[in-house]
Amino acid sequence: MRALRWGLHQAVVDSTTIDAVTAWQYPIVYGWALPPTDDYDHRRIAQKLLADVIGEVARSERTVEIHDRVVEGHPIRVLLDAARDARLLVLGHGGDAGVSRALGSVSRHCTHSCPCTVVVVR
Repeated sequence: MRALRWGLHQAVVDSTTIDAVTAWQYPIVYGWALPPTDDYDHRRIAQKLLADVIGEVARSERTVEIHDRVVEGHPIRVLLDAARDARLLVLGHGGDAGVSRALGSVSRHCTHSCPCTVVVVR
């Protein structure tokens, strides 16, 4: 939420749109991907979570157009693909809560490999 809120304020300043992207994967247990079931639809859950976050953050700012994208895949690959034609990639801070100053693995990888400017919001 903080990353989207930061990106929303920047989009207002830059008069641009936002692509809100979330990645999801089927859970892997001991090297095996769990099969999808009707009871637990990972894509639908990710779409609902993203829609809820966008609704919460964007309700105060209606002048910015937000496109939601839910993509199956590893977060690093999904985010770097999304940033290929972007001017800015805004990420939420992840990582181990016990190492509060360190970047998480996704943020660290994106800051080193991204073709555009990266902002990591704590």
